[in-house]
Formats: sequence, structure tokens, C-alpha cells
Amino acid sequence: MAMHRVAPDIPLWVGSIYSLSAHISFEKYNINHIISMVRGELPGNQIQGYTHLHVEMDDDEEENIMQYFPETNKFIEDACGEWMTKVAESGKYKNYPENVESVHLEYPHNPDPPGVLVHCMAGISRSSTIVIAYLMKKLGLTAEQGLALVKKGRKIANPNPSFVEQLKIYEQCGYEIDDSKPLYRQWILKKDSEGIPNIGSTPKFKYRSETEGLTSRGQGFSADFRRQIRPKMNQSGAVEDATEATPEQTAPSMKTSLLRCRMCRQILASSNAFIVHEPKSPMPKQQSSRNGIGANASIAPQCMQYYVEPIEWMRDELEKGALDGKLNCPKCKAKLGSYKWQGSKCSCGKWCTPAIELTRSKVDEMLS
Repeated sequence: MAMHRVAPDIPLWVGSIYSLSAHISFEKYNINHIISMVRGELPGNQIQGYTHLHVEMDDDEEENIMQYFPETNKFIEDACGEWMTKVAESGKYKNYPENVESVHLEYPHNPDPPGVLVHCMAGISRSSTIVIAYLMKKLGLTAEQGLALVKKGRKIANPNPSFVEQLKIYEQCGYEIDDSKPLYRQWILKKDSEGIPNIGSTPKFKYRSETEGLTSRGQGFSADFRRQIRPKMNQSGAVEDATEATPEQTAPSMKTSLLRCRMCRQILASSNAFIVHEPKSPMPKQQSSRNGIGANASIAPQCMQYYVEPIEWMRDELEKGALDGKLNCPKCKAKLGSYKWQGSKCSCGKWCTPAIELTRSKVDEMLS
């Protein structure tokens, strides 16, 4: 079939370009809104009389489909949000696929609740991704649950690997996509940097401020409310296990930390710009103590580099158009780290792309 309904009580349809000619079904199922996820012009006679949203994009793993979720979600919500709120409140799909059969929902009017068709060329990747994103946000589903629900209605639904990755990022971002979400920013950064060897120039990155996320109080760094994240030493000079933070240290104003140059104390980055990853393999506690790494640092004991997003003071170096280079302190010019757009392997064994790194031994992390 050219199109399929997600579920009997969910008035969302996923289809191919050929579904636009199914006007008899549109009338039967009260479909009055259409989202077209294809490039190029559409036949005017096929969309005339319907509320229509046209998003021009390809089924390409380089495409950023996440950026359209707020717009497509609102479009669907405006069409059938009232009924979908009842579906969400019923809890029927909360633990999908469990307990689905225990709740029966029936629309109180005839015909069906207002329906939405989301189509692309084949009705496999782009269209299903858009519907999954809406269901995730509206019903509180994981990416896996959303995909399973849509596949139950349309078995050939199959977002490409990049779209699946983006749905998982969308879930981790709390179903909100904007520049305030580090995971979203870092995905954009990774995609942009992967293209540098091919295009031969540096994309226009969004640079972060060195003190981003700090309160005015935090930027003062008075002795009463700052703490350098270094290991605690006993009288013999051996490293002790880190102690629990005091209530004062865990206050909201202290959640953001800063990196300073160890030589001149210049502020280099706030933790809002850190790109934190899971180490490839765990490090024994005893070994982490020998390394002199405090448990309160933002990165794992195995990691000897802080990976960060582009910071304003790096702009001149990063925009030289080189594939790699050195990073020096903007104040004292001490060597602090390096960058490699094609990525590099962290000391923990994890490959990071891109690799904008500040060497741990050259900086101090401080809680503001």
C-alpha cells in the first residue's frame, strides 16, 4: 500500500509519494493535513484543499532532520493534538509494547479524528522519522519504542542509521532541539568537521564563550566559593581517595567548572563546552589514584585530554583551513593542546571526532 496508519487510535499515516493520489482514503479517514518530506515541486492538484507543510530534504545520512522536529511536531499537534492528548493521558502506550491491549480508545465523533499524512518518496525513512519524533515527544516514548510502534503499522518503515542516531539524541535532549543542548551542538560539530577534508575549508562554527554558563557571582572566583579539582594528598604525599563534596560545594552556583591555564591562570573554557565521552574500558580504582586524578573532575581518570567545542579564543587558529594544528594559551602562549578535524584517539582508547583537545597536565579544572 502507498500509506499505512500507525495504529487504529493514532490518526497518523506514513506513506510514499504515491499516497498523495489516495484522495478517497483521505476523505474516508478525515486526513486534512499533509507533510511532504521531499525535494522539488509537488503537483498542485494533489495538495490543493489540504493544510500542507513542505520540508525539502533528501534521505541522506548527512542531513540534519532533527532541526525540523519542532516545526513538524507543531504542525501535527495543531491538526490532531487534542485527540493525541487523550491518547497520551490514557497511558496506553507508556510502556509500549506492554499493556497496549488493556486500554481501548474510541473517538467520540464520526468520522475519525483529524488525520495527518506524512510522506516522502518511498515512505520508509524520512516520513517515518518525522512521525516517530512526534510520538516520542507526545507519548513519552524512547526512540526504540517509537520505531517499533511505527513499524507495527508500516512494516517497511526504516529510518537510515543517521536518522536513528538523531532520534536517540532527540530522546537524550528531552525532546527539545536547539543550540542550548550540548548533544545537539556536538552532533552538528561532528558532521561539519567530517566534511573538512573534502571541502578544503573550515565551516562557520558557532564558538562558545570561555565563561559560558557562569553566574556573575561565579565569574568572581572569590576564595569562599571556588575549588580546584585536584586530588587530596596525605602527609606522605600519596594520593587519597576523593572526599564527598560539602553542601556548599554542591550548590547550584557551583555546578559549572572552568579550565584555566596552569601557567598564567587564563580562563580557557567552561564545562558547558566540554565534550564528555564514556571511556572505552574502565580503569581500576587503585590505578586512578596512582594517576593523581580526583573523582570530582568532569572527565574520567583514563582521559588525559579535555575535548571541547570550538572556543572563541581558538577562532584564528581553527579558521586557518588546516586539518590539524596546535593550540596555545591566548595569554602566555604556552602550548595547551591540539586539534585534529579527522579525530584522534583519547588515552582511554575512545576515538573522538573532531578532536579539539586541551592536555590535562597543562590546565586546572576549577569549580566556580
